[in-house]
Amino acid sequence: MKCSVSLIARLVAAVALAVVGSAPAAAPPPEPRFELFSSGAAETAVMISKPALDAIKLEKPVVISDTLTITHAGVGFFEKDGKSGSMMFRPSNEVPFKKGQGFGWVLKVDATDSQVPVEEKFTLPKQNGTWTVDPETTKISDDGLTATTTETHNCWDFLWRVWTLEEGDPDGAHAFALSVAGKPVAELKFTITKK
Repeated sequence: MKCSVSLIARLVAAVALAVVGSAPAAAPPPEPRFELFSSGAAETAVMISKPALDAIKLEKPVVISDTLTITHAGVGFFEKDGKSGSMMFRPSNEVPFKKGQGFGWVLKVDATDSQVPVEEKFTLPKQNGTWTVDPETTKISDDGLTATTTETHNCWDFLWRVWTLEEGDPDGAHAFALSVAGKPVAELKFTITKK
């Protein structure tokens, strides 16, 4: 597994929310698309459609503090949009195995905090033999099944992490256990399928 740090710029360094599109006066307005823009090393946008955002809404928001609440959490895969070049998040509990396929998670947050600590525990069904990670922020368990990443991130509207499938990565059941500011937020289970 490879964590695409250049794509996520250490999750989200800065995020802006924008509604894209307009419609003729007689037609109903198009579905808004919410865009996330990262700053720093990557200037890549991740787009989430309104239906995709609705699909990952939590039944009950997770209140971390008076100034931080998690309202959405989802797992899925990322596809490059041919028109804009941005990455489109597709919520799914099933990720197709394809070398270079991006997959990961997205959290939507309501926050006035400028920075939040995030811990991700990414567990595989069996060893893959190699992890390509930043050893400063990510520790691999002795059995080689779990990568635990702990970082403090600038926070406005969204946080996300993208991993990339590589040859030799295992298929089967995977899981992300996410905590924000020390409080468990979501356990996102999904399957990587080789067809």
